[in-house]
Amino acid sequence: MLVDPWSVRSVGAWLSVTAVASVIWARRAAERFRWPVRLVAPALAATIVTAPITAFAFGTVAPIGVLANLVAIPLAGVAVPGLVLALALSWLWPWLASLVAAGSGLGLALLDLIAQGAAAVPGGHVVMIAGWGAAAVWLGVAAAAWWLWTTPRRPWLVAARIAFLTTVLVATSLRGVVSLDECRCLSVHFLDVGQGDAAVLRTPAGRWIVIDGGPRTPESDAGRRVVIPFLRRHGARRLALAVATHGDADHLGGLPAVVDAFHPALVLEPGEPLGRPLYLEFLAAVEAAGSRWHPARRGDRIELDSVTLEVLSPDSLWLALPLDVNEHGVVLRVSYGGVRLLFQADAGLPVEGRLAGRVGQVEVLKVGHHGSASATSDAWLAELRPREAVISVGAHNHYGHPAPAVLARLRRWGSEIYRTDQAGTITFTTDGHAAHIDVHHHD
Repeated sequence: MLVDPWSVRSVGAWLSVTAVASVIWARRAAERFRWPVRLVAPALAATIVTAPITAFAFGTVAPIGVLANLVAIPLAGVAVPGLVLALALSWLWPWLASLVAAGSGLGLALLDLIAQGAAAVPGGHVVMIAGWGAAAVWLGVAAAAWWLWTTPRRPWLVAARIAFLTTVLVATSLRGVVSLDECRCLSVHFLDVGQGDAAVLRTPAGRWIVIDGGPRTPESDAGRRVVIPFLRRHGARRLALAVATHGDADHLGGLPAVVDAFHPALVLEPGEPLGRPLYLEFLAAVEAAGSRWHPARRGDRIELDSVTLEVLSPDSLWLALPLDVNEHGVVLRVSYGGVRLLFQADAGLPVEGRLAGRVGQVEVLKVGHHGSASATSDAWLAELRPREAVISVGAHNHYGHPAPAVLARLRRWGSEIYRTDQAGTITFTTDGHAAHIDVHHHD
């Protein structure tokens, strides 16, 4: 800080100071307890104390860090002093410094492996809209943890405080359940954008999510022509989340205009560096809108008004494979109550095979790649068993979508098929238990 006083504004500095301080405090505070508490306390304290900072800066909190830190903290306790020793020895005995540095480098490589493994655990971390709101939630968690820790060790008092916190949690979670609306529902609108994909979700509390923006050609922009007018007709002012499943123009084309018009708080996309002008335009729109950008990875979870969006694909290893951009797209499972929907984007048979056994049954399947024969295998449908299958496709398209074989497979597995080229905009509504589908030819 003497050299660079502005380092006090660095998120890395905040995390370093709070994590180390919490580890030191937890080790001292847990000295009088048995070894399991002494083992877990530093990892738990580091995760809880840094959570408000990561929620504020990155919109991410990783509960899996409690387990990862059980190994990472002792390992860092060896690797970091080793690096300091290597730096000191480099002035006296360079050959010895290189040996110490090599050993410390191995420790750092192991830390990196631990971080990668923890990041790959499904549900291991929660993605939310970054900012003061997210930070306040986790500050509340930290304050509750401190309150419980400082409770005098009287069983009745500990039980009373736990009961109080449970009551607050339940009351907060159920706040607003009683509403004047007929249905406190999740509404999903599969928009008729021609040969492309665009879906709009409205959460039970009235927040808006857009998944893809439809195609854009020199003659037409589905974002301006369909998506933006739809959102404005339904009273949307801002988006809580925008998802670009991948960089093809029939999905990404309309999103720059949507981002520019509605300034989403958070933007998810694969983060695959594409040199395409459309993709660069999309990134520029995200930056100009002041939106928080996050590369979607398997295990990411976003919760909005009791609606959970889980990223099932891609992960970092999958993105490294030389596959078509369709196979690197974002696959999302959306859950509300006991009802689940799967947005497959243009992911095909390779992704279906990779996700086999990890998805489970869904109420609605947004059929992959517009019903192309390159997706929607029998094995996939045997696992998903969708009651309704929605195909976003343009009338009389020259790709032959949807393929007759795919339609036959869907019928064989008992799925009700809805097509945007025949039905127009398709609206799926659920209260978390029952579900209903409407079609709107002129929406």
